[in-house]
Amino acid sequence: MTFTKIGENSPFTHTILNNIKNETNLVKRLLVMLQLDKSKRLPVMAIAVVLCIASTLVAVGMIGSPELNILMTPVFAIPPDQQAVVQSTWIIPGFIPEIGDMASDFAGNTYYSKKISNKIARLDPTTNMITEWDISGDGNATARPTGIAFDPVDGSVYFTASGTNKIGKLEPVTNMITEWSLPNSSKNVIQDIIIQPDLGSLYFIESNGSAIRKLETAANTFTEWTLPISSSNISDITLGFDGVYFTESGANQIGKLEPATNMITEWDISGSEWNSSGDPKALAFDPTTGSVYFTESGTNTIGRLEPSRDAITKWQVDGNPLSITVTSAGSVFYVDDQGQVGRLG
Repeated sequence: MTFTKIGENSPFTHTILNNIKNETNLVKRLLVMLQLDKSKRLPVMAIAVVLCIASTLVAVGMIGSPELNILMTPVFAIPPDQQAVVQSTWIIPGFIPEIGDMASDFAGNTYYSKKISNKIARLDPTTNMITEWDISGDGNATARPTGIAFDPVDGSVYFTASGTNKIGKLEPVTNMITEWSLPNSSKNVIQDIIIQPDLGSLYFIESNGSAIRKLETAANTFTEWTLPISSSNISDITLGFDGVYFTESGANQIGKLEPATNMITEWDISGSEWNSSGDPKALAFDPTTGSVYFTESGTNTIGRLEPSRDAITKWQVDGNPLSITVTSAGSVFYVDDQGQVGRLG
């Protein structure tokens, strides 16, 4: 059994607080929907918060005594000081090289988009069951779902339809799909999307663009950040504790945008010591460690960036990884060009 120390500013602490915050926000919304009197909301809310804290602690591990201040490391999570990993794979039936993006939910399921057959799919790694949903096109245009993101507040899955330039929302429980058309000011085809659940904001990128855009779903307003000239080849984005991380495949860099301050930080991931090109494509944030995992095009490589200490680790895998995601427990899943869903741990 492996234990890891945690502190006030550790990624584990941030994970606990973020989970409690998201679940508490969900309870608030439910209370409003139930139209309870304000006098009755407070006691119900107090009980719900306690349950949120308890469920979160159970989800991430058992906390020991205050003197030890420890959390149990999830089974398949990769600790920051771990160099060697074990690879597990699942074969995708009828696979063709069409996977656009991946996302995971709190139950450990992995969602991925199939841009050629126009579907959103879900893999349950415990049962090996795959569920698929058809995404309709618009007239003669097919949907071509590409980017995908999971909303922990209501369990919905957001996706980008690059063929119709729309943002879609799939509710897996009811199978309901809702879509929004982007304004005419959209410069290029929408590619990838992430969600900031506590604010209801959607960040997305567009092909051949050097900007990150944000949609405030409640107010239906857009904000745009133009990135440095070297970032013109942005291929993926992910949301971290302190900003939006993105790949700069043309510059062999991982970048981070802090929307509140407009500050941009960049890390060079190329170098002969890794025997890889440093050409990043897909990336995902690990909420258990604060690390950023990324794939490199054509080199069968998965890398890990630890922003807090500017450390980079890389591993060779079977097949060329196309997309990557990290579960809330820290498990790293990816899809490769051989029709496999892989897991590192």
